[in-house]
Amino acid sequence: MQYTLTHSKTFWTLSFISVFFLLFSLILQVNYFARDVFTINDCQNKLSQLSDSREGLEINLAHSTSLKNIEDYLENKNFEKANQVKYIQILEPSVVKTNEGF
Repeated sequence: MQYTLTHSKTFWTLSFISVFFLLFSLILQVNYFARDVFTINDCQNKLSQLSDSREGLEINLAHSTSLKNIEDYLENKNFEKANQVKYIQILEPSVVKTNEGF
């Protein structure tokens, strides 16, 4: 079996198409990989920024809930401190009495 010129052209044409297709798919895969790596890095940066922000918010919450700040807040709202507390004592066990005559 002898190889003719048409077999040789067909072989080289198919080889060129195969190499072109493989290079094209390689470029696409590298592009997808690079995009995924950049996306992961961006998400990690955002995560670290949110973590830092959360720590700052926790510190602010601790300061705002301290007893001194609550006392200052109450003083600014014009509340008055009670000097004397009076209690009402109920002599009977129930507050409301029912009359059966109704």
